[in-house]
Order: sequence, then C-alpha cells, then structure tokens
Amino acid sequence: MNTPGTAAAAAAAYFRSRRGFDRLLTLFIKKYQSLGRLAGRITLTKPSPEEVQALAAFFRLNCDNKSSITISFAQFAAALEQTRFAGADILDIFKYYSRAKLMTNQEMNAQAETARCHFIDTLRSQYINRHCHIWLNAVYHKTPGTRRAQAAYERGAPDNQNLFTITLQALSNLPESYERLPLFAGRIAGNPHALDTTAPAGRLFLEALKLLSQQSCRPETKQVSLPSPAEEEAELLYSFHLLRDDLLNFVTCSGLTAFKETAGNNRELPYWREAWHTGAILNVPLRELVTLSQLLPARLPPGRKNVYIVENSGVCSTIIDYFTGKSLPLPPLLCTHGNFKLASWAAIDRLIAGDCLLHYSGDFDPEGLLMADRLLSRHPRQVKLWRYSAADYANCLKNTGEITAISESRCKKLAAITSPVLADMVQVLRSTKQAGYQEALVTTLIQDMLL
Repeated sequence: MNTPGTAAAAAAAYFRSRRGFDRLLTLFIKKYQSLGRLAGRITLTKPSPEEVQALAAFFRLNCDNKSSITISFAQFAAALEQTRFAGADILDIFKYYSRAKLMTNQEMNAQAETARCHFIDTLRSQYINRHCHIWLNAVYHKTPGTRRAQAAYERGAPDNQNLFTITLQALSNLPESYERLPLFAGRIAGNPHALDTTAPAGRLFLEALKLLSQQSCRPETKQVSLPSPAEEEAELLYSFHLLRDDLLNFVTCSGLTAFKETAGNNRELPYWREAWHTGAILNVPLRELVTLSQLLPARLPPGRKNVYIVENSGVCSTIIDYFTGKSLPLPPLLCTHGNFKLASWAAIDRLIAGDCLLHYSGDFDPEGLLMADRLLSRHPRQVKLWRYSAADYANCLKNTGEITAISESRCKKLAAITSPVLADMVQVLRSTKQAGYQEALVTTLIQDMLL
C-alpha cells in the first residue's frame, strides 16, 4: 500500500474534503465490494447542488437539471488521469478514502464464515455431551431447523456467547425424570424465566430440542397436525422430561387403576382402585400422571384390556351417569376434554405401557378426524377407531336435529390426515360437508361398553 504522501493518499484527501464527492466515492466502493473488481457503473439520484457542481467540473459534464447522474468506472478512471492525481491506483484511493481495509463482499463473507466456524468449533470442544454435538454439528452445517441459531450468532458478542452457553448448558443437563421448566431454568441459568418461550434463550432451546427430536425420530414428536404452537412446544418439552404446567393440565379417568414403579416393581396405588369401588371418577393432573408407570382397567376380563377414549366431557358424563344409575361398575374410560393435551398423552402412553387396546370415539368433523389421526399415528397398533364408519356417520346425522355445515376453510384441514383407516371418512366429509357429533351416538357407545 502507498504511504500517505503518495498520489492515492492525496486524491483521497481531495475527495474527502469536498462533500460533492461523498456519494460518488461511497457508491463506487460499494460497487467494487459487490463485484469484486473495478467495473460497472453507479447512479446518483436527485443530485444536490454541491454534487452537480463537483461532478460537472471533475467529469466535464453538463449535469444541470438532471434527476440522476450515471457514472461508470471507466469514466472515473479516465477523468482521474486528467488531474494531478494521474497514475494513482484507484483501489488505493478507495482504501485511503474509507480509512479501513478494503475488502470485497466475497472476502468479508469468507472472513465472517471462518469466524463463525471457529466460534462453533470452540463450543464443540467445550461441550462434549452427545446432544450438544448433534445440535452444534447441525448449526455448523446450517442444517434446516437452525435458523434461530444462525440469527443468535449474528447478534454478536457477548449476546451470542450468552445465548449459546445457556442453550448448551440446558442440553448438557436434560433431566432423566420429569422436572418443571422454571425450576430447570433456574438450575441451569440462575433465572427461572431464562427458558420461557418469550426469552431469546428459550426460543433457541426449543429450536435445539425440535432438531434433536426430529433426528432421533421420536414417535411422540412425529410431524403431525397439532392444535396450536403452544401445544407443540409443550409436547416437545414433555418428550425431554420438562413440564410447563402440571396442575391445570388434566384428564378425567373412570374405571382405571394405576401403578407406580418402585425398586423395579410395579406397585398398585390403592386410591385408584378405591375410586372405582366407590363409583368415583378422578380428574388426574399431569403432575400425578408423570409419576405413574402403567394404567390398566380396574376390571380385567380374561384376555381383554379394552379402554375407551372420548374427547367430549358431556358424552363422558352421560356414559358415567348410565353406569352409576344402573349400579354397574364404572367402565374403563378416559376423557380428554377436547384436543389432546400433555395430560392426555401422558395417560395414553401409560395405557399403552400396560398393553391396553384403546378405542377412540370423536366427532365427525375435520378437527375430530385430525385428533383420531394423531392418535393412530402415535400408536397405530394399539388404537382402534370406535364408531367411526360411514354407517355410524349416517346414523349420527339421522339422530341430529340441526345439521352443522363444514366450511371450505375447515374442509382444507382434511388434507393433513394420513391414516389409511380414515381415508373413507375423509372422502365422505369432503362430499357431504356436514358435521356429525358423538353426542348423537352416545346410546350406541354405551351399548358397546356393556358387551
């Protein structure tokens, strides 16, 4: 590089001392950085009087009354040769003018990528946990599903270091037994809200967990239609033994008994069986469900472990009313109260652990079929649809006074259903565009449970 006394330094000082050249030189430098060579042209829109005067004199152009002025590198080089700065290297002029090392965009990108890789390599050497390495390798290679991680790095130091540190500490210390998210965050970061979904570290942590779950092909996190982002996040956390809300998240259980593993043995919890004996139902929160190893029907006919699932609380109450009114033992019944929540999945998973066969009944509408599809996708071998045939749908409509139409926007949800056993009902609903609700079949459901 030339010293400050050279023609290039003098030319840079000249251009810098005259405001009329500011935009011209700045745009030329950006053009060089973009192309990586001295070529092309730049355009000054709405030139100021100072710019018109400076450019007209330097390039010997008539710039009066022009809304824009376009100058090429070739013009600039030719005009420069007609001045006392003839022979000066244009790149050196740009370097002196910008008072910084001049790099092309390609060079800057390469330098930035080298720094990014060094940042991740340093973290890989510090965090040897398998989960950390899987995630960091994905971030290193910019694997799809690491967008937040790339954005977090771009925040620069020290923010990026703090975000990655919290996330990696969390991945290194994922609990083996269920733990509430605020307590886990406090243990990891010293702040119970550090991993909230509204916090940058919380969002980055969720992205990392999602990538880990997809790469491990966990059945509980299979990509199926979910009712809301909040439910998706809650299920994702649950799959890694982290609980967001374990009291208000509950299911209603009837005719079931529960077991807890103690010292390698399954021990029956007496209050579940006592509830069945007294004809009582249990609203069981997630807090209790995660401590269980198995759920089973309280009454076990030989060779049968049938459990019935409904999503409608009114249907559930009607079934229970019938059995208590007839002084019959309560049937093995689970009510999810609408879409499957974490408590629903926790109970279902423990019924599956007990080798139960689940019979699911829901509404004949897109949302009901989506729930059935999720359940079938998660446990295809131990779930049977209960009164979900075209004939049952026809009977449902026959017993319904006022038919509810299904809008086109709701019908589009049917495209997300993948279970083959639901294919016929999907076509029927697309054709009729009429919803049927399980309340109209409650008498039939009761008769099935009596068999």
